[in-house]
Amino acid sequence: MGTNAAGERRARLRAAMGESLQGRTLLVTSLVNVRYLTGFSGSNAVLAISADDELLGTDGRYRDQVVQEAPDVATVIDRDTRTAVLDRLGTARLAVEPGCSAGDLLACRALDASTVVADPLIERLRAVKDDGELASLERACAITAAAFLALADELRV
Repeated sequence: MGTNAAGERRARLRAAMGESLQGRTLLVTSLVNVRYLTGFSGSNAVLAISADDELLGTDGRYRDQVVQEAPDVATVIDRDTRTAVLDRLGTARLAVEPGCSAGDLLACRALDASTVVADPLIERLRAVKDDGELASLERACAITAAAFLALADELRV
């Protein structure tokens, strides 16, 4: 996925956030959603996104990978990823994803007692496929069909 697609996804998320989160910063902790929004595929990541800013946090194992996969997103590298991102946010009004961990919710509430659990905004965006995703699905279907055809030639009764 190109960074342009990820940037467009973040822009669509910002528009949806403006309607429902009233100026809050959304803490994205689901790795699937972080990858969808940034292109970063590491196993440790947190994304904070607001109306006019974004910050991706990961640990030192991914120092090079994050630059390659998410070059257009400001990044903080720290062993305690969530804490590093939240420290950088300062006094932001916060929201967390539905299904976030209790630790994420408690950490946010320690900074902002009015932290809310957001609607499933990212999941709604992910439900509607963009052109790149549709092309990937078409390629996957073609590969699967070719594999089944090749397998059919190999089957014996």
